[in-house]
Order: sequence, then structure tokens, then C-alpha cells
Amino acid sequence: MGDGVPGGRQAAGVLDTEAARAALVEVSASRDLEATLARSAEILLQRFGADMAITYVSRSGRRMFWAPATGPLSADSIFPSPQTFRDFAFAERVNAKGSSLVPDLGQIEARDKSREAVYARGIRSTMWTQLKDERGADLGFVLAGSLAASAFSPHDLLELEAFAAELALFARPSILLEEREAERGILEEEANLLAVMAEAETEEELMARAADGVRRAVGADLAILMVEDRPNREPAMRCSPPEALDAAQWKAAQAARSSSETASMSERSREFGAFTVRDLAEEARTPIERFMRENLRMRSLLAANRSHNWGGLGLGVAALREGPGSWTESERTFVARTARVLEISIERLRRGVIAVDHAVKLERQADLVATGAELVEALSAAGNLEQACDVISARLREFFRADHVALCIVDLRLRTRTVLGCSS
Repeated sequence: MGDGVPGGRQAAGVLDTEAARAALVEVSASRDLEATLARSAEILLQRFGADMAITYVSRSGRRMFWAPATGPLSADSIFPSPQTFRDFAFAERVNAKGSSLVPDLGQIEARDKSREAVYARGIRSTMWTQLKDERGADLGFVLAGSLAASAFSPHDLLELEAFAAELALFARPSILLEEREAERGILEEEANLLAVMAEAETEEELMARAADGVRRAVGADLAILMVEDRPNREPAMRCSPPEALDAAQWKAAQAARSSSETASMSERSREFGAFTVRDLAEEARTPIERFMRENLRMRSLLAANRSHNWGGLGLGVAALREGPGSWTESERTFVARTARVLEISIERLRRGVIAVDHAVKLERQADLVATGAELVEALSAAGNLEQACDVISARLREFFRADHVALCIVDLRLRTRTVLGCSS
């Protein structure tokens, strides 16, 4: 949006109804979704002589498009941070009413935070309507505001509703294409991640590769993995980027994770395999979630937790972003699948390690039995005790890979030691 787009009285009559529609059609022909949404806010400003206008759509990328772009009525001035814009009361009104005309905000005694924010900047009257997709589901909203009271009429609201319907008709296919492209990208990343996980030869390497893959696939700022170890040992934890947490933060993370409250994360993961938190500033139920918000300065969370009580490992995968925002269904499904594959892969590696350790122990026991048999045979075949002890010493030195072996008789009563044989 450009700074030179006129608003208020200067905008009055700049675009009539047909010109506004033509402008929307023209920008939509570019097939650039963000350009269309940005231009739609400018068109609202010019068509209705408004002093501010918003187009807001539910999508994975930028959601809010505002005119004017700068000045005291810009988005950055009225809503300097994302949490000040987040207004559940307004969202409920949009879903419940669909459209609304407010002649004078000054006449509303209990203004919620979004109304208070624009009113504090001088906006007196507003009108807004819901954007809906082809199924009638919520897609977002458009809003126009004026510094003058009673600036909009019921006829203006009807025209705004018609404009919103046309905008939704243009925007919805592009949003669907965005979603399909995002899904394709995640599937490609998942295929690559599965390949590199399959090549991992150690648990540490597997966790490092998984953390990198999760962060990259969902566009997270930070990914953290936790896998429970054997009883009475601290769980293994890894992150991506690998140096994102210092020693003090890892210690705090372990302490937060050990809280019994953390079990609720597994319960929230049970139904769909993973769960999301749009804004940790508004919802952080457990100590580890509060740690992510306060110590790591993260705001949105996508997590999959698998409890050892379900018959497998105790395991957690968390993707985090610095800003608040929603996660897509594809991203949630991806993290849920990754957690399950990671659990299976770690179990496979651990079974392999156990099998190798067991085989080594069995081989050692077999060697010990064979050595014992050789020693007995050497002792029985020897012509004298000293000769037999020399043979036994040499065999023991070979078996234990020792530098020196000596066989002695120790008389504790007389405090004497007699060397019977040795090997060096």
C-alpha cells in the first residue's frame, strides 16, 4: 500500500461503485494474492471516503492489510504489537453477526480493546462485514473507519457486503493454491527427512537430523526434541539450531520438563497426534510452555508428545515461532507423523545396540569357557607345576590383553608369596 492513497474527505468520490469493482478485477488479474488484498484496503478507503480500512484473511502468510500505510491511523500506530490486535470479543462478533454498522464509538460505554485502540486515535464510526468462502465458512473480514460520526449508511454497508463477496471470490482460489503448495513443500521435506533419519547410525545423530528437518519443514524459528532414556537418567534433549540454548537454559528446560503438569501435553496430543498453541502469551498451561515463552521468547507452539504409558518411548517434538500465529493442518499432521517415526527409529537403534551388546557378552562368555577348558587341559598335561603355571599365565595374558600376568601362592599366616609362573 502506498503512502499517497487518499482517505477521508479527500477520498470521497474518487471511486464510484463500478470503478471500485473494476479496480478489484484489475488487480486480481495479476494473480498476486498479497497485491490483491493490499489494494482491496486502498479501494475501501477511496470508495467510502474512509480514514482507515482493513482487509483481514485467514491464511498461513500475512493476514492483515491496512490503509493508510503510514501515519497516526496506520496499523503500526494503532496496533504496535500483534497481541494488541488479537481481540477475541471482535472475532466473536464477526462470527455471530456477520456485518455491523457503528455510527458512533463514543456512544459505546464498554469498548473492547480493538474498539478502544481505534477510538483513541480518533475513529468515531465503523462498518465491517465478514469474508466467507464458498462453503459459508469464515475467511476473514473487511472494515472501514472514519474520523466523523455517522459517516456510513446502511446502503454503504450493503455495498461493503457485495464488495466482500467479490473479494472472497477472487481470494479463495489463491488461498487454496497457497495451501496446496505448502502441503507439497511439507511432503517433500518429510520425504527428505525420512531419508536422512534412515541413514542415522546413532541416536544423537538421529535426533539432530530430526530437529533440523522439523524446523525447516514448518518454517519454525526453533525446534526442540526430547527422548526419555533408561530409568534414573535424564532425558536426551536436542534443538535446532544446535546452539540456540545455552547450558543454563538447558538446565531450566530439564527442570520445567520434569514437572508432573507436563503430562497434560501428552493428553492434548492423544486425539490428533499433535496440538497447537496460537499464542503462548494467552495460553501456557505447563511449566515447559511457560519456559518457552519467558526464557526462549517464543510465542506460538506446535507439539507432539508421546507418553511411555502408551507402550512406547517417552518422546516430545516441539516447533516454535517467535511471533503468535496459527499452524496449518498439514504442519500439525507432519509433526505428529514425525514424532511416531522418530519413536520407531530410536527404538530400532536401541534394540540394535542391545543386540550388539548381548552378542559381545555371549562371545566373551564363550571365550571364557574355552579358555578355562584350555587351562585345565594345560594343567593336566604338564609335567610339573611351574611349567603348567607358565602356560596358564601366557594364556591369561592373551585373554585379558594384559601386559603382565603372574600366578602366585600367598601364605597369609607366614606372610610369604611364591611365584609359580609368569608371562610378560
